[in-house]
Amino acid sequence: MFDLESAINNWKRTFRRQAAFEDGFIADLEVHLRDLIEELKTEGHSDEDAFREASSRLGTADSLAPDYDKVKEYRLDRRSSWRPARFLPGLPWHYAKVAFRKIRRHKSFSVITVAGLAVGMACFLLLATAIQFETSFDRFHEKAGRMYRVSVSDHGTDGEEYSLSVPEILSRVAAGGIPEVAA
Repeated sequence: MFDLESAINNWKRTFRRQAAFEDGFIADLEVHLRDLIEELKTEGHSDEDAFREASSRLGTADSLAPDYDKVKEYRLDRRSSWRPARFLPGLPWHYAKVAFRKIRRHKSFSVITVAGLAVGMACFLLLATAIQFETSFDRFHEKAGRMYRVSVSDHGTDGEEYSLSVPEILSRVAAGGIPEVAA
């Protein structure tokens, strides 16, 4: 009595012995074999005849191995144009592709998001520059930690005005009258 499942398993075993065939290739070939068997059985062949005819149409593992080796060599030697370069890891490339797809699909939302990011970065850079300027005043001096800046505020009719220039007499009075002032 002919057992179709055991015949198919023996047929698959011959393909597993060849290094050219991966599990996915064997599974595809098995699906193709089963389709051919079903087609031949609907034409009136018995299970054994249908199996022998289908397996002879597909070919043996030895006859198909060189073709599958070529596919494997082609894959190793050549990269597709859409794949990233070998020095670029896969995950950042995937993130970039997803970001570009979302930008393309949701244009208005992307414009708002990118504009908000640009404004935020510009504000940060302006604030960082202003803070750096204010904290670096007279830092080139040797005793910068002992230096102080004197400013004058003038409360006039136009409002309050600040000035960094002070009268010369203030320096003489401060040097003579305040013991903490060295010069």
